[in-house]
Amino acid sequence: KIHVVYNGVSNSFSTINIDQKKELKNNYASGEEYFIFVGSLHKRKNIGRMLQAFDLFKTKTASKIKFIIIGKKRWWSSNMQKIYNNLIYKKDIRFTGYVEEKKLNILISAAKCLCFVSLFEGFGLPIIEAMKCGTPVITSNTSSMPEICGKAGLIVNPKNIKEIALAMEKINKDPKLCDDLIKHGIERSKIFNWKKSADDFCEVLDQFIKK
Repeated sequence: KIHVVYNGVSNSFSTINIDQKKELKNNYASGEEYFIFVGSLHKRKNIGRMLQAFDLFKTKTASKIKFIIIGKKRWWSSNMQKIYNNLIYKKDIRFTGYVEEKKLNILISAAKCLCFVSLFEGFGLPIIEAMKCGTPVITSNTSSMPEICGKAGLIVNPKNIKEIALAMEKINKDPKLCDDLIKHGIERSKIFNWKKSADDFCEVLDQFIKK
């Protein structure tokens, strides 16, 4: 009774060259590496714990890495604001608001990793977008995210701030791990395309039409 058809991902998402990455880092992160989050700033996106994990990561490592948060503050709450106000390294966090797809592609491609640790997701499209851009992923062990991510990212408990911070630390200090995640991600992203989605959907419809 149930047939699974995955979402696809736009062809505008792809890897970029070193010079493009350098330009993005200069423009958005004072020339430093950066983590990135993409999505609405909603309670279920777990923004508070994600920012606290980044603060813990920075405290433990003294890394110069920045954090770029992409998305509208439409559901920004007083609790999120309180958490942000209490951060030690809030000066290293940049909120861009909404970003159009073309610019989003290059911002994800230049990032050290996508941090996407929602409490739950129906699918988790930014995970695939990051994989297609050649960017490692940190994501949650809940709902659809482990299935979508596969072996192309680090899977964490979204309610465990220390675990999220440790994943950030691993990404920051282990180039081989990052290379492996990028390789798995680019390969895995190939199964998520709209042509395949359309073909799979039509195949399901055909079964019932023929009956």
